[in-house]
Amino acid sequence: MRSFLLRAAASAVLLAGWAFQAGAQREELQSDPIFPRDAIAAVDSAWGRATAARLADVLLSSADPACKEKRKLGADEYQAEARKLLIDYFPAVRKHLVATAESQGFRIAFELKFGDGSMAEWKAVLADPVVRKRLAVMQPALGISVIEALAEQIWMADVVNGGRLKRRFGPIATGEPELLKLMDRLDSEMDASLRVFDAANPSPLVPRFKEVMDGWWIVMDRARSYEPRSSPWMLSGPQNLIRGLPARLAQICIN
Repeated sequence: MRSFLLRAAASAVLLAGWAFQAGAQREELQSDPIFPRDAIAAVDSAWGRATAARLADVLLSSADPACKEKRKLGADEYQAEARKLLIDYFPAVRKHLVATAESQGFRIAFELKFGDGSMAEWKAVLADPVVRKRLAVMQPALGISVIEALAEQIWMADVVNGGRLKRRFGPIATGEPELLKLMDRLDSEMDASLRVFDAANPSPLVPRFKEVMDGWWIVMDRARSYEPRSSPWMLSGPQNLIRGLPARLAQICIN
């Protein structure tokens, strides 16, 4: 599983360079189960907490000392603001990832990798009740991709707006050994959970599901190559996803 988690997180960092503006989704899309919806659950997961802790450190070290003292802002306040930033911007970044997976470019890349007619087959696989339950078990691992894209988008939005943050904070982007160890632990725990689940819930569709998920992030990476340049998510930038960041940073003495 770790190879999947690393590909997912690394691809999410690459995908964070693309943004989009989409209308409201009236029904579930085929990629919806791949990307967790619950921002609070994702941010309060082990990986989310680790990301929030790093962001809090960056916010604290980037703030003006005199302003911090005047406003009586300490580590607790920056930790709370880091968590709130991640939760508030999570939905827009998740929408971006879903838009990528629902794009024309993704469909073309998907069928090139998995064969003609594979997209229709994939929809049937996702409709299988056992696969849906398996995806529910996988939500903590799948949430890593959204958290990593979120971390990278916040960083990039800050760069576009003048670069107030002193350093990056995304766990995969920075390659911190401690966080790679955390990923190893989460990977082992997820593997154990899935072994138990698969033993109790056999399905002939699970092998194909696993095969596609192993290549999912390769397809996500390649989608842009086949997407029309006029697509909204090809034209927009991180500032469209992470709106109002300069003002929020100014409120915590980062000017």
